[in-house]
Amino acid sequence: TRVAGLTFASITALLLAGCGGGGSGSSSSDGSLTLRVTDAPVDDLHEVWVTFSKVIVQPSDEGLARVEYDIDPPMAIELKALGSGESVALVYDEPLPAGDYSWVRLVVEPYPETFVYKTPDDAIDDIRTMLSCPSCAENQSGLKLNRPFSIAADGVVDYTIDFDLRKSITDPVGQDGYKLRPTLRILETEVASAQFSGAVTDDQSTAGEPIDPSSCAVYVYEGSGITPDDICILDNGNLCPTSGTQPYTAADLEPKATDEYSYLSGYVKEGPYTLALACGEDDADTDDDLVFIGTTSEEALTGENIVDFTISD
Repeated sequence: TRVAGLTFASITALLLAGCGGGGSGSSSSDGSLTLRVTDAPVDDLHEVWVTFSKVIVQPSDEGLARVEYDIDPPMAIELKALGSGESVALVYDEPLPAGDYSWVRLVVEPYPETFVYKTPDDAIDDIRTMLSCPSCAENQSGLKLNRPFSIAADGVVDYTIDFDLRKSITDPVGQDGYKLRPTLRILETEVASAQFSGAVTDDQSTAGEPIDPSSCAVYVYEGSGITPDDICILDNGNLCPTSGTQPYTAADLEPKATDEYSYLSGYVKEGPYTLALACGEDDADTDDDLVFIGTTSEEALTGENIVDFTISD
């Protein structure tokens, strides 16, 4: 199953979760914490629902207690309803004691609260397919973001969480339903201010042959001069032995007119990137032989950065 990237970025559509726990009061020594969630489109699945129930923040200072924000009631987010950098706030402007912190963990409710609808008819009839995440329970490692950070008194921490579904959702052979494995990165929201966008033209003699644009996505790699490779990640989160550089994020194509498509990536930091149009089925569990078209190195600046591609004979 080919699944598009999910990026927890900041922009629009902020929904405030009811939070308690460690954020129950504030003082002059508190800063504030905001965590946001967003998504890019997901191929082959009609809707993807993930229900979040708690955010846990672990201090590295021995004098600070673990901070827990209960999301009450748990927040069910349909990830495909978000895209192109739109976001939902799991925690918004909640008090967080000044100090140093080691990690953030997101607790996800199990099936049937976290699930997928494979087709529109499944959504109408509420036929849920399991989306399991064995490590996502509160007493497990959960969706853990190993990014140390510090916050000063009256300081603000506003993070973008990149939860890449193209790498994270798999359809294990011989098992019921889909599997969600943590593949996360975290960015400062204000730093992640650039996007890539553009047009993709099907200029083949016979449209859609031999390359079907609907099987393509724009892969974005961090750094210039990168040789693109497919996504291949083991269940333990390590790369497959034969893996090259993995895409930083990815954007699916949207049909606009006959033989014309467009794309818009999630947010990235300013800096050098390599882009390529990757065509073919990319199974995150296997080493796939994709066709890479129009590989180019680009400098991302704040705002939209236009990079067009053409599929030709």
